[in-house]
Amino acid sequence: MNTDILLHLDGSWTLVANGRLQAMPEYPRLAAPTLVLTDFGGAVSGVSTIHENRRYAAALIGRRLRDDGLIDNADPKVLIHHGTQTPGGWQALYTAMPMAVWQRLQSWLKAQGEHCLAIAQTALMQRLIRQDGEGVVFHAGTKISVLMRQQNGLAYFSTRVRGDAADDQRAVIRPLAERF
Repeated sequence: MNTDILLHLDGSWTLVANGRLQAMPEYPRLAAPTLVLTDFGGAVSGVSTIHENRRYAAALIGRRLRDDGLIDNADPKVLIHHGTQTPGGWQALYTAMPMAVWQRLQSWLKAQGEHCLAIAQTALMQRLIRQDGEGVVFHAGTKISVLMRQQNGLAYFSTRVRGDAADDQRAVIRPLAERF
């Protein structure tokens, strides 16, 4: 069984094979079955509460993101990774991206000679949390994301580090930690 993992995170592509990291070009040709951990090219992830019928969650989230200026695409692709009933409605953990980004990744996956399984970074974070009070921090490149499970649902925050120094990272991490 092949244990290679291709990381498509924060705009870079890195292959993890045999315990080594290897920088890869964009959308590389893969010679073996590979797991692909992706943030979909820096897509927007978050938690949103839906007060309407949950079957419309993807469309409602897409509209909210467009209205807030977070997605400037008329027809975004919204993936719902997890949903749960809460006192305020139905809460969805999602990732949203321009449809062109989704279609390019899907075309690339289909063009591979071997099977590739794409795993959304945000979905992986959710799967790592086992119980209330637990959380996960994911740091890739300049992006730091935090997901926490609380009694009333999930909380998700994400931010970018502006510099390379440890002080720059601490300046971003401290406010994130204070939110929890």
